[in-house]
Amino acid sequence: MNGSPQPPDIRRRALSTRGYLAVAAVPPLLAAIAFGTLWATHHDEVVLPGQPVPLLTSSWKPGNASDGALIGGVLQLGQDGCVHLTQPDGSQLTPVWPAEYTARRSADGSLTLYDPHDGAIAHDGDQLRMGGGFSSPEPYRGQQCAPASGQVALVESTVTVVSP
Repeated sequence: MNGSPQPPDIRRRALSTRGYLAVAAVPPLLAAIAFGTLWATHHDEVVLPGQPVPLLTSSWKPGNASDGALIGGVLQLGQDGCVHLTQPDGSQLTPVWPAEYTARRSADGSLTLYDPHDGAIAHDGDQLRMGGGFSSPEPYRGQQCAPASGQVALVESTVTVVSP
């Protein structure tokens, strides 16, 4: 060699057969994995009917420790626009629902209570039974629908509709 530039060897391949196969197969494979992951993890947003109703909630989730008190009453939307459990004597108990529970009022004024997965679990007028405990409303002071005095019912179980 004399140090001068040589013309390229046009008979020589830039990649081996395996290299060409990798260049052709890997990008579509990566795209398929990415779109498959996106499809598997994508959840359509559920649009619940009606207007949101203020609801006191706690951080309690299934599997957490729970008090053993029995809580019950008829689910109702009070004059104050808050969700209550009406007791047999006519008094109203303010429930503090598990984490991520929501409530909505439809156009006709009816109330529906939803679990964290947006499943309807109760409607106004339903007799409910659940476990939990009772507490001072102090930790909820300042939140909409928190009572000024008395007790709140801490719902710490699944909600069971006893009778509609």
